[in-house]
Amino acid sequence: MSDIRKKMTVVIGSHFFKVLVRDPKEYSLVLRYTKEFTTVETDRDGIPIPTVYAVVNKHDNEFRFHINTYSGFVNFLMVNGLSVNDYDVEVMPINYGYDTGIKMLDKYSPREHQVPIIDYFLTQTAKSGYYINQVLKQNFIGIQTGEGKTLTSSFCAVKLGKRILICVRPLFMKKWAEDIFDIFKVKKTETLSVQGSDQLKGLLSIAKEPEFKKVKVILVSLPTVRNWFKAYETLGSKACREAGYDCDPDQFYEHLGVGMRLIDEVHIDFHFNFIHDLYTNVNKGISLSATLLNLDPFMEKMYNLAYPKLDRYNGGELKKYTKSFAVMYDFQFQRRVNTKDFGSNTYSHIAFEKSIMSNNNKGLLNNYCGMIYDILNIKFLPTFTKGKKAVVYAASKKMCTAIAEFLKKQLPDMDVRRYIGKDPKEPGIEDPYENLLDADIRVTTIQSGGTGHDIKGLTDVIMTNCIQSIQQNIQVLGRLREIIGGETRFYYLTCYSLEKQMKYHFDKVEMLKERAKSFEILPYGMKL
Repeated sequence: MSDIRKKMTVVIGSHFFKVLVRDPKEYSLVLRYTKEFTTVETDRDGIPIPTVYAVVNKHDNEFRFHINTYSGFVNFLMVNGLSVNDYDVEVMPINYGYDTGIKMLDKYSPREHQVPIIDYFLTQTAKSGYYINQVLKQNFIGIQTGEGKTLTSSFCAVKLGKRILICVRPLFMKKWAEDIFDIFKVKKTETLSVQGSDQLKGLLSIAKEPEFKKVKVILVSLPTVRNWFKAYETLGSKACREAGYDCDPDQFYEHLGVGMRLIDEVHIDFHFNFIHDLYTNVNKGISLSATLLNLDPFMEKMYNLAYPKLDRYNGGELKKYTKSFAVMYDFQFQRRVNTKDFGSNTYSHIAFEKSIMSNNNKGLLNNYCGMIYDILNIKFLPTFTKGKKAVVYAASKKMCTAIAEFLKKQLPDMDVRRYIGKDPKEPGIEDPYENLLDADIRVTTIQSGGTGHDIKGLTDVIMTNCIQSIQQNIQVLGRLREIIGGETRFYYLTCYSLEKQMKYHFDKVEMLKERAKSFEILPYGMKL
């Protein structure tokens, strides 16, 4: 059969394969295959919203799928009457990246538990998938929080010696920018930080200039890359080139000479990070997370597709060093507490906090904040010495403000601050990052001060949020690092007359059995 009669072309990269179709019949066929990677959820108005873990580019008649489903795609075509003679297969050249010889500062050397992880990164072969028995192109490092994921991945990068690209949320850009200079032997002229489409276009335009050869580390914000991908999917390759992007997204890493891609806290924005793979052609990738867990079977399926369990690094037995407590309380009989947004049937802790702050529940906010103060009085305040720190998590900016103001009045001699970071859903002035790091007691949200932040000297965590996400619960617990010779404590609030909160409580108990040193229920004596 001659090439002109081939029905489609399959192009294989390191992390993905794309399918270029030539007629409506094959387009419809491949579109059917995407349903395997589609989940449908409803928004607060009950409207179904599909989320697809594949890419459909209607403009260029192009589909993209994860490389680990390639054999499934071939079987799908066979079942539908297409043999290997009906399509071309092209394999993209391996992109090893540019040698930079990057080094770490002399003060760092691998800890004992990090040595096998570095070996895993360099030598572990794939046990399944398209690249079976070849050295893994995508490594997943899932060691426990506090065990040095950032440093471990940096040791791996140095061993590889290639140009590095790190893609993170804007919230983490400042932290990573500081970490780069704290970890690597690099000058400012050897690093680039990119945010926004104009800067990304500028980066692509200078990639072939002689001066670019000295660049060792590139830090890119996640929305910057995501917006480019969306433009490509909507407008097509030609329009994006005309708009100033010097290459297609799947040429990104080769165009920049990047040999290692690093994704931090991959469980956050997992859908985009999955889609990012569908444009990635690079010899080595590292994804970091201590909590690649989900109660949803579909999400577990996607996790295992992106990072097959047999190919992940197993960090071994979890260290248990934190004492955990469930603070159980209830409301006075006349209180009217709402736990759902208008028109929704799902639990909302934001709605719950609004009820507590409502004028219809006179005195409730004061009582609620007083309970938090009493929890601090269990151990943190009586044993406080300078350098010890506590954090209180709430769901909303308003509740964080209310709790912080209450504690400031109760504790005039202590440094109490609110920290709210950048939030595109709730624009406003960002609190100084020092509020999160330096205060004796900080009040923050999980989004602002949870994942990805290390607070030195943290001994006490109080989580007022009632959330189902096992990932967020583990991440909040994981803010507490082991203190040799010291004690760390994790408290979470549960109203025992609210069904959903009790359900989430029992889920936490199961999680804490595996991750906490001890667990105890503390009944709060006063009804709020």
